[in-house]
Amino acid sequence: MLFVSLDQAYKFFADDDGNGKCSVQLLAKDGIYLSKMPRSIDAVHLASGNRADLAVSCQCETYPCVVTVKAEEEGTNNGVIGMKEAFSLKIKETLGVSSTPILPETSVRRPCYVADMSRAVPDRFHQMEFQHLAGDRHVIYWDGHDHEMTVQSTQEHKAAGSSHHPFIDHWEVGTLHEIHANGQMKHPGHFHVNPFQIASVLQENNSETNLKADNYFQAGDFHDTIFIPTMKLGYESLVLRMQADRHVGKMALHCHFLAHEDDGMMAYIDIQGKQGTVCKQAKELQPSCYEDAFEPMTK
Repeated sequence: MLFVSLDQAYKFFADDDGNGKCSVQLLAKDGIYLSKMPRSIDAVHLASGNRADLAVSCQCETYPCVVTVKAEEEGTNNGVIGMKEAFSLKIKETLGVSSTPILPETSVRRPCYVADMSRAVPDRFHQMEFQHLAGDRHVIYWDGHDHEMTVQSTQEHKAAGSSHHPFIDHWEVGTLHEIHANGQMKHPGHFHVNPFQIASVLQENNSETNLKADNYFQAGDFHDTIFIPTMKLGYESLVLRMQADRHVGKMALHCHFLAHEDDGMMAYIDIQGKQGTVCKQAKELQPSCYEDAFEPMTK
């Protein structure tokens, strides 16, 4: 599933009312496989730009039947919350099949830039907050400093002789960063270039676990866009880890509600150093990860 919108986020789930019933298994999020898959989930949470790879199994009491997938709006720019029918699945009987196949749990070899860094030692720690201020101001706070990137501010910097908007930070390529994020219950945070791993997430309905009630968000998962409407307020509620892997230059981050981005909720991080430098901890912690083109492991 790929979800595209200007200012919406939805929770998708199969409505079991009626003759049919479906179970959903999660394989990947934002194009990155889970460390162990499949994972049984009750709902799919997608903000603008999110993707999910799913395996769906449906059964009917009597064939054929129709299962409706509903979409519950979880957060919007216009403040309108509601539920709608997203699409329907028409289920037909396959003759000769007597049982539903069970998908075995499996793991895949991963490139080192998405190695599990949960046991790694970060090189630097950061605080990040997306915040809506008075009027239409939308600001990113990074390590205590506020930052707005609008058309007007960009033009002002160019008029002053700058070739680009000021960076909010400077990273060395090949380093690991831990980001304590706040505000992602209202603003989907999106990073370009490098994906990030959830180190921990605290929900409103579970005081100390890192597991969402419907099983969708878990520590260890990778994303490039994160939006969790039920996360608690505060910098300890969502902790992310990101490798500054190989690429040097500008790395953009912004709110994926585009009106918020246009109102200032966008910034650059400058990644410096030698192009191609990788984080050494990745290979040390996960020796099976690969740094070049994929090659199957031989026994």
